[in-house]
Amino acid sequence: MKTAWGWLTKWGTALFGALAALLLLVLGAGWLWRRQEAALGAALDATSIAEARAEMSRLEAIRTEVAKRVGEQDGAIHVLDVQIREQKARVAAAAGAGEGLSDAELEDAYRTALGG
Repeated sequence: MKTAWGWLTKWGTALFGALAALLLLVLGAGWLWRRQEAALGAALDATSIAEARAEMSRLEAIRTEVAKRVGEQDGAIHVLDVQIREQKARVAAAAGAGEGLSDAELEDAYRTALGG
């Protein structure tokens, strides 16, 4: 017991310091990992939103042109409206909204995702 106590008094502070440094290293690495994952997720969400908005702009331009040429009652207008709704749902999902939203809820989630 005396030799163990002697060894602990001689090397205990170094051992405790090494364990504390290792613990801080692990905690710091975990914090950096979570921070990088959050930044990557935010960048992917922003990219997804930008792509969906670009596609929506294209679809809305096509819809306007089709409405001018053939009228609002054409079946192509309905197809374009469905595709526009899908892009709005994509934007809302990237911002964290759930699935199966009603039209009003989708519009609110879409506006919120765009900061409005």
